[in-house]
Amino acid sequence: MADIDEKELNSLVLPCLLPTATLEVKKMALDVGVSYSEHEVGKKVLSKSETLKNLMVLTADIYYEVSKQAITILINILADTDIAEKFLKLQEAEAFGLKAFDKITDREFGLADMMCMLLSNVSRTEQCAAIITKWFPEDKINSVVEKIVSALVKLNYNKEGCCLHHLSLVLCNLSQVSQIRGILLDKERQLITKLIPFLSFEKSSIRRKGCAGVIKNCCFDTSCHDWLISNMVDILPYLLLPLAGPEEFDDEDNASLPLDLQYLSPDKTREIDPEIRRTLIDAVFQLCATQAGRTYIKEKNTYIIMRELHKWETDKANDIAIQNLIDILIGDEPAKEHEDLSKVVIPENLEKQFSKEDEEDLKMISDDS
Repeated sequence: MADIDEKELNSLVLPCLLPTATLEVKKMALDVGVSYSEHEVGKKVLSKSETLKNLMVLTADIYYEVSKQAITILINILADTDIAEKFLKLQEAEAFGLKAFDKITDREFGLADMMCMLLSNVSRTEQCAAIITKWFPEDKINSVVEKIVSALVKLNYNKEGCCLHHLSLVLCNLSQVSQIRGILLDKERQLITKLIPFLSFEKSSIRRKGCAGVIKNCCFDTSCHDWLISNMVDILPYLLLPLAGPEEFDDEDNASLPLDLQYLSPDKTREIDPEIRRTLIDAVFQLCATQAGRTYIKEKNTYIIMRELHKWETDKANDIAIQNLIDILIGDEPAKEHEDLSKVVIPENLEKQFSKEDEEDLKMISDDS
């Protein structure tokens, strides 16, 4: 696309992005707007408050193509976190967002995938996720989360052919908020148990990524570690299986592994997405924050899975994360007052030193390669 003419966009396109415009005018303006929304200058111009308000209205236009193009523009510009924060400050955002959440779980809504992408982009940061969570009344928030999980775990939920893979990213973003994690980790609802099988869902890396993110976020709640590693959830095998390869172990090592990781086939493959592998590694790392979690993870011979993953891993940042986890698995237990590692206060100077060492390790690995 040629250099964006900001003046042309302001004078010719924005005035036409009106719900009251004729169909042909709306289609023309939206077609141009979609092209502009893929570029930084275009995003800046299209993020004007009045334009955002008009686009919100246009997403519900009676004409499918108009709705689709309006949603596309919002998907593109809301990928910018500054614009997303600005969007959420608009008075109209809450009503629009609540309708959007209704739409994504409407089995007959044909633009559910696109609306999921929009909500995923606008909820990406913890601050934005917290704002969105406050939209829902206290007596409704539980049913909202349950409905999202129900739609997510039921394949072919949407009757119009929408796959809803991006719904997992919406839930992942929302799970940054402690209230949402509390609902997911509720022992009576057991919503988290419905998500963990999707860590190995071969049909969609997006769904695997979203579900892995939800589970990692939930692993930050140390009060639930005992439950997560218990037979009621048995989360560890689900986290380790995508990280395990075809390596053979002797009978003694196999006997110590979780049952699902024993005697894996020679054609066993690992998760191909390095970002998902990192999320799974981080989840196991978080489970090591408590004494009970560390003990269990060590007893289940997690070390040998990480050892072989370390030999195989090609992503440099992941390699450091694996090393940090291995250090915990082979290290001595901390003093009793430091059993819960999540509550250990690290002095700022040491935190900076550790970060610097990780950066140096990453640079050293890069230089070696």
